[in-house]
Amino acid sequence: MIQTKWGELLVITQKQCRDLITDAEVLKLVEQVLADYANGDAVNPIKVHLPFFPDYNGWNNAMPGWLKKQDIHGIKWAGFGFDNAAKFGVPCCSAVIVLNDMETAFPVALLDGTTVMAMRTGAAAAVMAKYNVKKSAKVATLLGAGVQGTSGMEMILLALPQLEEVRVMDLFQSQVDKCIAALKAKFPKIKFVGTTDKHAACKGTDLVLTAVHNPDPAATTDVLDDVEFENGVTVVTIAGGMSSTKYPKVFDRIVMDFAECLCHRHNVTIDYMKQCFNVDVQPMSADICDAEIGDIILGKAIGRTNDEEKVYCTSVGMGIEDLIVANDIYQKAKARDIGQVISVIDDIGQ
Repeated sequence: MIQTKWGELLVITQKQCRDLITDAEVLKLVEQVLADYANGDAVNPIKVHLPFFPDYNGWNNAMPGWLKKQDIHGIKWAGFGFDNAAKFGVPCCSAVIVLNDMETAFPVALLDGTTVMAMRTGAAAAVMAKYNVKKSAKVATLLGAGVQGTSGMEMILLALPQLEEVRVMDLFQSQVDKCIAALKAKFPKIKFVGTTDKHAACKGTDLVLTAVHNPDPAATTDVLDDVEFENGVTVVTIAGGMSSTKYPKVFDRIVMDFAECLCHRHNVTIDYMKQCFNVDVQPMSADICDAEIGDIILGKAIGRTNDEEKVYCTSVGMGIEDLIVANDIYQKAKARDIGQVISVIDDIGQ
C-alpha cells in the first residue's frame, strides 16, 4: 500500500483513473454526494468562473469542495477552449483534481480530472433523468454525439433500464455512427436510430439529453430554442439547451443541481458578454428553480408531479461530484500500489 509523506503527491493518470472505477460506481457515488450535499454532509462553494473573452475563446473554473463523510477536501481546476479541436486537434475540456488532507490541509494527490469530469457529468445527468422522467418513458434522444454526450447517454441507460430506443443526433454523421457503435457495444438490446435532424430526433421522445457547445461566445440563442416539445418530456442539459429567458416559459417544472451557483455563473457570463460583445442578456434568478436534485433524492422536494408536465433539468456542475469520484480512485490507487509518488514541497521544516 502506498504511503506518502508530507509534501508528496500521489499522481494518478487518465488511464489509471479510468481503470480504477466503473460507470456504475460513478453513478452511485454522484447520487450519494448530491444527497449528502442536501443533507449538509458536503460543502460546495460557488465556483469561480473565469472567462477569457474576447482575448481568448474559453474559460477556466475553480471548483472546491469538502466531503465530510470521507474526511477529505480538494479542488478541480477545469479549462474549456472552444477552438481547441479546430486549432490544435485536442479536446475542448481538460482538468486536474487536487485532494487535500483534512487535518493539515496539505495536498496528497493529483489526478487527471478530464476523465473524472466526463464520467461524473454523465452520471449527474443520469441522476437528473432517473428522478424526473415519467415512469412510462421508453424513448431517449441525445443531441450532440461527442465524448460527453456518449458518456452521458451511457450513464442514462444504466440508470433507466426501461428505455428501449435511443435517437442519436449530431451535425456530423461520422460522430453519430461513432457514438452509436460505442453505445451498442455496451447496450446491444437497445434500438439505436441516427440522424442529423434535431427536430426529428426530438419528436415524440420522452427524454432529451443535450451535449452541444455553441462556439460563438456572443450567441443569444440555443440549440433547443426552435424545438417544439410534447407534454411529458424531460430535458436534461449537459451543454447547450434552451435560452434562459425561454425555458421558464416553455417548461412546467425546473430542476437544478445548485440553483444559486448556476444563476451566479450565468450572471457573471452575461456581464462579460455585455462588456465584450455589447450583447444584452437578461440576468437569472434562483427563484425560477422549483427543486434541487439533492432535495428530490431525499424526498424533501418534488420534481415531476405528473406524466403530462414538461420538466427541464439543468446543472452548473458541482466540485463535490468530482471529488467523491476522485477520492474513490485515490483510495483504490493507494491500496493497489498504482500511481507515482512525487515530492512537490521539498522544504517543510522537518
